[in-house]
Amino acid sequence: MICILINENRVLPDTNVVINEKYTFPELNDEGDLISVNKSTGEVVEMVHSVVPVGTRQIEPDEQEAIKRKCEEARRRATDPDGTFYWLHAKEKFEGLKSETIIRLIFLSTYCDYQGILRQSERGEAITKKDLPKLLRISESSCFRFLKEVSGRYLAVNPDGSIIVTSESIIRGKLKTKSDSVFDFFRVYRKNIRQLYRACKPSSHKRLGYVFQLLPYINRKYNIISANPDVTDFKKVIPLSFHDFCRKINYDSKHEYRLMNEYRKTKFVVDGEEQTLISIVLPIEEKNMNEGKMIINPRILYGGTAVDKIEVFNIFYNRQLHF
Repeated sequence: MICILINENRVLPDTNVVINEKYTFPELNDEGDLISVNKSTGEVVEMVHSVVPVGTRQIEPDEQEAIKRKCEEARRRATDPDGTFYWLHAKEKFEGLKSETIIRLIFLSTYCDYQGILRQSERGEAITKKDLPKLLRISESSCFRFLKEVSGRYLAVNPDGSIIVTSESIIRGKLKTKSDSVFDFFRVYRKNIRQLYRACKPSSHKRLGYVFQLLPYINRKYNIISANPDVTDFKKVIPLSFHDFCRKINYDSKHEYRLMNEYRKTKFVVDGEEQTLISIVLPIEEKNMNEGKMIINPRILYGGTAVDKIEVFNIFYNRQLHF
């Protein structure tokens, strides 16, 4: 049986010829090639005869490319050393939230499934309010204050007791609207965020939250805290110093070095190696440590498309030349 397969759709009556409403019926051109015309675009495309079972579906070239991209993305996620991630909008300011609340929200969002429900594991039971104190490692009173801050804008409790992420700035899976661009979001790596959070006592949550408080200042291509985070030309990036960072979070300038030392102690493990949340790079001629420039570890969050652009900074983590 010989079929002219253009795509699945309908079979001509009393024949074995499969055609697609998208194209005109195929015909031979002057060179003897079998061609058809796309009715929407007017594009002339070459067709082939194929001997296949009735009902066989042909995947067109554009579909093949889409499938290839999806497979490559799935393969990348499966082999990503930092594990799976969720999207966090780069311009999210977390207005009205305390710094310790911000990091607790960032941590809790790592349990979000593709429908926005917080779950104990990927397909496990839903997380409820009574689970939160133990999961967040805070007291019930602190948990009550946390929920009061985030309820409505960021989280909500469903009638069945499950908790859902309500903020459009936090997305697991495919970005929801066509206007959303991956360049407007950071990838927050779930496994490493959990390690970082669990490595710190509740009293240290505030300093972790400070970093995410300045999310709109993190350059998405280079992970440098800067005055112009949307710039893609490295030479034009205007880095903020640690002193600038402290001023923006209203931290007492008298205790800047104490905070710097706390960040130095804040570590998590990747591939069996300890790494820090931030590195501070100081020009050789600069003597004041608080004038150093801040770079966020891309193993925690990254917004670019070419991580090799900042791999040069990994030397500060891997060889522990942080300060």
